[in-house]
Amino acid sequence: MNLAEIESNVAELDFSKGFDLIYDLLLAYDLPKSGVTLLRKGTRDLLSESPSEHLWKERVYYRFVDDGEFDLHALID
Repeated sequence: MNLAEIESNVAELDFSKGFDLIYDLLLAYDLPKSGVTLLRKGTRDLLSESPSEHLWKERVYYRFVDDGEFDLHALID
């Protein structure tokens, strides 16, 4: 997959999906659909006990927070 295809895929994402946006984003970058499905089910998720975070080792760490309920600098620290 080349950069133009990735840009096109990302431009078509529905940003109103909230937490589920991560799955579409991973697919837009052409990661294996089977791996994304396992992450969604919790099989590949190393942080499966946390409902608002995902960790796919050496691929992605994702934490979802709603607007206004966080201090960005505190989260980064």
